[in-house]
Amino acid sequence: MKTTTKVWLGASALLALVVALICCKIKTAEPSYQGKSLSEWMEEIDTDAVFNGNGELSSTNKEIATALRAMGTNSVPILLGQLELSDSKIHDWIEELNRRQKIVKIPIGADAWKSKAKATRALVALGPTAKPFISQLVPLLYDTNKSIRATAVLVAIGPEAYPAILTALQHTNSNIRYHVLWGMGWCREKCAFAVPSLISMLNDQDITAQNIAIQVLGRIKSEPDITIPALNKLLSSSDPAIFFNAAKALEAFGTNSTAALLVLQQYQAQSGLAACRT
Repeated sequence: MKTTTKVWLGASALLALVVALICCKIKTAEPSYQGKSLSEWMEEIDTDAVFNGNGELSSTNKEIATALRAMGTNSVPILLGQLELSDSKIHDWIEELNRRQKIVKIPIGADAWKSKAKATRALVALGPTAKPFISQLVPLLYDTNKSIRATAVLVAIGPEAYPAILTALQHTNSNIRYHVLWGMGWCREKCAFAVPSLISMLNDQDITAQNIAIQVLGRIKSEPDITIPALNKLLSSSDPAIFFNAAKALEAFGTNSTAALLVLQQYQAQSGLAACRT
């Protein structure tokens, strides 16, 4: 056996032992419910399901949500840590070791994306239980790698977190506004509190922020008395994207608003007339 191979095998075995010991120590420090640790419950969360920002775990059984809520605030610091994960150099090095040799398989754990996705769903399920941690979540609104997820979690926490979200919507950095808007789009009706702020963003100087705000209003589908007239004005826009997104947002209101249907009928009639003339 070549010396290089022996070195790789030795390093792999040692690293596998260290990783196993660390994992064992972490699990003993974790909260548990019905004999299962937080990590074991988290493994059962389905990250492939459509995200549900309304405090539910989509396509996962109610038992997981019950377990998370039973573990309560003890689980929040661990989940917040996972929310801030990124694949480290050690993660990449372990992947390389596993690729180079097949004898000792080193446990590498989930990649950062999957861990963050599960942590987001878990924190949303906890909802107001995470209220004591608002001050730790607010700075994440201003990190565009984390702001979408942080927004979803803060929305789930409830009214105490709303002012921080509305403040972030007014940030001078348009990228921050984009990401907070998309986080709100995940949460749909839960973001009804932000409708007045979103309507004011229909005049945003940044065309991308304006378009996202229109789409989010269509997802929220709330306060039709003020939302529909604001969207209706945009149907006269010369910008095709603004026009299209406004029409789609109005369509989302469906039978919930007679006014929305009337606007759509007029729009469709005008579109048909224009098509006949061409």
